[in-house]
Amino acid sequence: MVVADVAVEPQNAEAYNSMEKLRDPSHVKALTKAELENLLKEAGLINISKGSYRVEVELEMQLNASFPLPGDSDKLRRIFRDDIGRDSLGVGARMAGGEIHFSYPITVLAGEKNA
Repeated sequence: MVVADVAVEPQNAEAYNSMEKLRDPSHVKALTKAELENLLKEAGLINISKGSYRVEVELEMQLNASFPLPGDSDKLRRIFRDDIGRDSLGVGARMAGGEIHFSYPITVLAGEKNA
């Protein structure tokens, strides 16, 4: 079994989840790496291997593909702008060519079912 999903660091979870709920009101919670790994272990998987990568995104393109409630796009722009140089969201928000860019931290876990 393979799972690939956003996995935030524990210190970023509250800020990230608050932001993500504004971007997509159906969002419930991004799990941490440890929480994802525990899910696989609880399912009885063994030989769990881990990897990670980042998905680079430009904020306006992401907002255009998202479902924020009216007025929340402006809140999100402000949140990302304020997070540049702080990284409380854990997504490395930065300016590039006059646009806000960031990257989603993706964790990949693969495990086997014990025969």
